[in-house]
Amino acid sequence: MCIHFIYPSYLTPDGVKMSIGGVQTYIYNLCAIFTEEGYDVSIYQLSNEFFIKTFGKVTVYGVDRMNVSVKKRAGTLYEFFRPKWEEGDLLIWGTDGCICKNDIKNSIVIQHGIFWDIPNESNSYYYNSLIGYLHKAMMAWRMIQRANMAAKIVCVDYNYVNWHRAIVQKPKVLFNVVPNFTHLPASVPVKLEDGIVRIIFARRFYEYRGTRIFTEAIKRILNEYANVDVTMAGDGPDKGWMKAQLVDYSNVHFISYKSNESLLIHLDKDIAVVPTVGSEGTSLSLLEAMASKCAVICSNVGGMTNIILDGYNGLMIEPTSDNIYLALKQLLDNPEQRGCLACKAYETSSHAFSFENWKKRWLNIIK
Repeated sequence: MCIHFIYPSYLTPDGVKMSIGGVQTYIYNLCAIFTEEGYDVSIYQLSNEFFIKTFGKVTVYGVDRMNVSVKKRAGTLYEFFRPKWEEGDLLIWGTDGCICKNDIKNSIVIQHGIFWDIPNESNSYYYNSLIGYLHKAMMAWRMIQRANMAAKIVCVDYNYVNWHRAIVQKPKVLFNVVPNFTHLPASVPVKLEDGIVRIIFARRFYEYRGTRIFTEAIKRILNEYANVDVTMAGDGPDKGWMKAQLVDYSNVHFISYKSNESLLIHLDKDIAVVPTVGSEGTSLSLLEAMASKCAVICSNVGGMTNIILDGYNGLMIEPTSDNIYLALKQLLDNPEQRGCLACKAYETSSHAFSFENWKKRWLNIIK
């Protein structure tokens, strides 16, 4: 059996290197377990000009995107792939955002979480208006239509499944929930005991990832606690704003990192904050922080509610600046609680969200 992926941006458009992102990492790990099992794997993506490249053990086809409208790009990839399909093969759509009408019966679409209902200050009026409600209803309808274009859906959390079932009385598609995983460090992390409490915010710097509310909260913390060191790890459009807000604090450090370094940058940290304000799947940032034995603070959004039991293996909050501040203050003032939450977080990640569990579930789905 050959396994084919359709996803528009696995490699960069020139085909030189892998694009950075959660979906790309997810597909990369899937390709690794499939090729290890002896399957031939191909990926079809958009590119600046046509190419065929071997990336690891995977064949990547770059389909020229020039002169193709955005609406027709999914169809263009499918039309290129279709002649290569043989009976018994499997087609996997990288996300439900890139699926199109097709005649493939043995197919899976990966659902990474509801992505279109992300509130922020700039669109608050829009999302609370009649037009906003109609827009959300239209997006929900489109999401359901896309789901019906595949034989199976693999969801990274139960949030989407519950949402779909609430709207569609008798779903036509078969659901499989496979939460994300995290690799574990080579040994159980040991934190520094020098009196400094190290806090990390490791996210793409977008407002819906909680950049604004975290920055406001951490400024209050920095003004009250001298023994705090803060790492802002990532990149994105809010980086300039965040730097300007925190320019006067010498104990705040901005760093960039590669996707395979995410676990490493958490290892010496004591507290990790994941304050997403929009929907999110099973957050990889959250799982990596837990695997690094950080005490975690996260928002009660999306698939994170499938991971954290508030007060047991982390603190779960409504995503506001005040709540982040109060949660941080609680952990700073209670080192014993901070240590207990960190230990339970590590146990949770190592048992429930291991790579072996994830691999086993996926192999059962495709067989």
